Amino acid sequence: MHVLLMPFLVSWFLILLLAPIARAEVVILPASADNTLYEDANGSLSNGAGGSLFIGQTINNGLRRALIRFDLTTLPVDTQINSVSLMTTISLSPQPTARPGTASVHRLVADWGEGSSIAPGPGGAGASAEPGDATWIHRHFETDLWTQPGGDFVASSSAEALFSTADFEELNFDSTTELISDVQSWVSSPTTNHGWIMLGDEDENGNARRLNARENSEFQPMLLIDFTPEGLRIFQDGFE
Repeated sequence: MHVLLMPFLVSWFLILLLAPIARAEVVILPASADNTLYEDANGSLSNGAGGSLFIGQTINNGLRRALIRFDLTTLPVDTQINSVSLMTTISLSPQPTARPGTASVHRLVADWGEGSSIAPGPGGAGASAEPGDATWIHRHFETDLWTQPGGDFVASSSAEALFSTADFEELNFDSTTELISDVQSWVSSPTTNHGWIMLGDEDENGNARRLNARENSEFQPMLLIDFTPEGLRIFQDGFE
């Protein structure tokens, strides 16, 4: 064999040997922070340490919006995000007035907090906000305000999910280009990771939903990420 062919053949041998290794990986992350915004002109209500989140419009107490964030710093900044799914669970619907509807998640553009407030009973009416809590008008009670009451977020949704009239059901947001873009940007620039705000059926009075929060003992919000690790991405890119 010609000696000049040896480096070429060795390179291709290594490519064939390592190619099966260059596969995507999957990680499932729990929420690192969550809270509910309770519509209230005084910004006095929250549920930072409570076991539930709320979305939609209640019969008597106005709009509810859920905030949720995931810690992505375990992924290297050059990681390639392939797909993203947000997994949540509805734990209670307003019977007998429950109607099918649509929930959506939107990228938040400002930081927010999770204090020690715990809403009593079912939780839908909220509790007195504690220092650092996010409220309808505060990003952090009582020091930092949202630019717009109800949260600062991108108007277009990153994903949507349908819900039925069931008292208990999964509410999962399947991977979209926008969800992937959100997570990719947060991995690349962690300081911009403010998470998502989840909106329920805000045009249907009495059609709110209660979801399990991260403090709940089961069925907490989870984020499933399919990704290509930094080293494998560099390897793959180098031979494209």
